[in-house]
Amino acid sequence: RAPVGYVAGEDLVRQHFKHYFDNDYKDVVPIVAAYPANYQDEAHFSAIGLTGPMPNSKEYHLRLLAQQFGLEPPQVALVDDDKNNILAAREHKHPTVLVRSLAL
Repeated sequence: RAPVGYVAGEDLVRQHFKHYFDNDYKDVVPIVAAYPANYQDEAHFSAIGLTGPMPNSKEYHLRLLAQQFGLEPPQVALVDDDKNNILAAREHKHPTVLVRSLAL
């Protein structure tokens, strides 16, 4: 979670898209935020249909999204603030954008 006064997750991605694509930006593709730390205990991971803790790997989530929408890796982008996640996604041919949190 982001500190008070900062944006994260889906809101962070939308803020960056609006910055680069004008304030007229509208969602035309799904923006999905994954918070694996929130789905480590059985009550939480079973509530969303998982049989075990959610993997921390962004590649797991990117692969799942590609399967869900019938897309290839180059069609599923990762927007993230962690350089290690960016490098791992690039190894699997995903387009990437490294961002930093924007102060409100």
